[in-house]
Amino acid sequence: MVKNTKDHSLCNLFERADKFTKVKQFNNAIECYKKIIYIDPTNVDALYLLGDVYIEKGDVESNKEEYLKAIDAYNKIISLNKTKFNLWNAWGGMAESYEKLGDSKKAEKCYDKAYELEKDYIYHLNFVNRTYEKF
Repeated sequence: MVKNTKDHSLCNLFERADKFTKVKQFNNAIECYKKIIYIDPTNVDALYLLGDVYIEKGDVESNKEEYLKAIDAYNKIISLNKTKFNLWNAWGGMAESYEKLGDSKKAEKCYDKAYELEKDYIYHLNFVNRTYEKF
């Protein structure tokens, strides 16, 4: 019975977070994801979506901290080492965060890690193209 209550609470929090994200109430969405992670610290979906919300919320000039928080969430996923898909998403999200922060060396390392997991990783290919266009 307790498990059902926990699952129901998590489901409600995910639904609320999704609704908040859709209407760009990012702080409310972040709070929902943090509650999910408090209840279940290994919930990879919540960690990934939390990272995504931090990215969506922040523009680099005014919200550098949001990108750093996203990187932290993606690092937690990597430390859990759940599945290839989770790792691929985490490395990709981290790469995007580093790229937006202007750290192309770290972004490239993360894109490479994602690419190792999925050879058709389009974001890696786009990053390589953008990098070569700068020269």
